[in-house]
Amino acid sequence: MHYFGDLDNVVAFSEVRLPNVGNIDHVLVRHKPMKPEVDDFVSVEYQSDSTTSTGGLVKAIRDFSAGHDLNARSYKYGMNTYDSIKRAITQLMNKGIVYETWDTKCYWVIQKYIYANLVNRYGFKSGGYSPRHSSRFALYDLVPSGDSVTLQLSRFVSTTVEDVYQAMRNNPGMPKKDDFVNGLNSKLRLGLNVQIR
Repeated sequence: MHYFGDLDNVVAFSEVRLPNVGNIDHVLVRHKPMKPEVDDFVSVEYQSDSTTSTGGLVKAIRDFSAGHDLNARSYKYGMNTYDSIKRAITQLMNKGIVYETWDTKCYWVIQKYIYANLVNRYGFKSGGYSPRHSSRFALYDLVPSGDSVTLQLSRFVSTTVEDVYQAMRNNPGMPKKDDFVNGLNSKLRLGLNVQIR
C-alpha cells in the first residue's frame, strides 16, 4: 500500500532469483490490467533477529511443549543482533546497488530495535525518509496480542548505498590499531611463554 497506493493487479512472488547477487525474499508485481506484463514492481526483504546456540533454543521449545519447567533447566542461548546486522549490511550494499542502478525500490522490513542498533553501531543517518531513495526501511515492533505477538508498523525511513558506505567507512566504533597490536603482543607472550625484561 505504501508503494502502490492500492493492491489492484498486484501479485507476490517469493524467493525470486537475482543473478550474481542472491534471492529476493518477495517481489510484488503490478501487472497491466488483463495482461501478463509487468507495469511496475517493488522488492521486499525481511530481516529478523537471529539467535546464538540455536540448538539450546530448540531444546527449550521442545521442553516447553512437553510441559517441563523451563526455570529448572539451563539453555544457554540468546539473541545475536550483530550477526543479523552483518547479514543485513551485505544485502543492503549488494542489492541496494542493483536497485539504485535500476531506479527501483526495495522495502527492508526490520524490527525497530535492530535498526536502532544499526544506527548506533555505525552512525547511520537516522530517521529521514525520501521517496527518491531506493532502500526503504519499514520499521516494526512486535506487539503482544493475546497469546501471540503481531507485527505493528512503526514508520518508514530510507537511505542510499552511499550513505550506508559512508556510515561503514566512518564507523565510530572502529577499533584502534594500537589496542589490537597490544592484544596480539599479550597472546604472543602467553603462547610463546616469553618474558619481557
